Amino acid sequence: DPPAPKGGSISKYKLKMAPDFVGGGGVYFATGYGFGLANTIAMSDILGDHRMIFSFNIQKDIADSDLLASYYYLKRRINYGIGFFQFSSYMNSRISSIGESFSNYRLFAERNYGLYGMISYPLNTFNRFDLELQAFVSERRFFDRIVDDEYSGQIFYAESNSSTRRLIEPSISYVHDSSFYDMFGPVEGSRYTLSISKGISYDETGVSRTTGYLDFRKYKRVFHRNSFAFRVAVAGSEGEDPRTFFLGGPSTLRGYDYLAFEGSRMAILNLEYRFPLVDALILGFPGRWGLGNVGGKLFYDVGTTWNKNELNPLRSDVNGLAFRDLLADFGFGVHFYMAYFLLNFQVAWQTDMREVYASHFSFFIGPAF
Repeated sequence: DPPAPKGGSISKYKLKMAPDFVGGGGVYFATGYGFGLANTIAMSDILGDHRMIFSFNIQKDIADSDLLASYYYLKRRINYGIGFFQFSSYMNSRISSIGESFSNYRLFAERNYGLYGMISYPLNTFNRFDLELQAFVSERRFFDRIVDDEYSGQIFYAESNSSTRRLIEPSISYVHDSSFYDMFGPVEGSRYTLSISKGISYDETGVSRTTGYLDFRKYKRVFHRNSFAFRVAVAGSEGEDPRTFFLGGPSTLRGYDYLAFEGSRMAILNLEYRFPLVDALILGFPGRWGLGNVGGKLFYDVGTTWNKNELNPLRSDVNGLAFRDLLADFGFGVHFYMAYFLLNFQVAWQTDMREVYASHFSFFIGPAF
């Protein structure tokens, strides 16, 4: 008999996790914290059916450290995920992580710890249903800024009060994404999300609310390298502890200050025309250098925030119709890459449909909506 041909052997698949990514973290030193250790590690099996992510920023005390561990099961059509976390931050903010607002900026330390879970059911390549749960405890310590005396001017911060809130919030979402990107952002297709969530409270520290959210975005390429972008977002929250929504800043109402407007309801419309501004600009002094692929945009924004039964969008008098509670702006911007960072510069003017008011400059890093 002829000898049997030699070849590879067949054996049953065995699950074995291996690192896909190990972040560039390491040991560091910071004033007030001392030495710390930070990194991110992502792992998966060879088929990509199982994925794990571990991230940590360990400081002098575990209570002041950031920790994250998550696992995703992706073998079947339905995807599952679960994770545990603790995040500690010192903040100077008007908003907390559970979505409540303060009348002014406050100094506080916030420690959030809990778990999250998700189930995602794809209908096809572009559409899916997501069922998510977040459940965590938020411990806050608030501080007052105190000047020791008027002569030395020494400043220290004293703890004034503390509070604890518990958030248990399941949500269901319908998500669509058929957008096509170029180097600056989406230029064709559409993206939208419709979600509703319910905060479940079982004692006085719990957060009780129902929140709905719709975000619809449409992109249309007009002709080569020119595109039109449209976004409309509407949100509302009801209950004993309604979520607060903010508008104002470089990604919402670009003619106004960051987080300038707040309310338990929100609506906004953004229109943009995006075009190539400069393909290449080469300068000879000092030295030979230049910029390439500089994009431009013309935009118009209108939106508002309000609380229940408080919205009066328009006003009318002998001079005609004008915006009242609605806030609007128009302007232009430029964007380009500097190394790996997409830089965006924008100038906007406020308007009420009758007059044009003060201009406002904004800057941010990252793609547009």
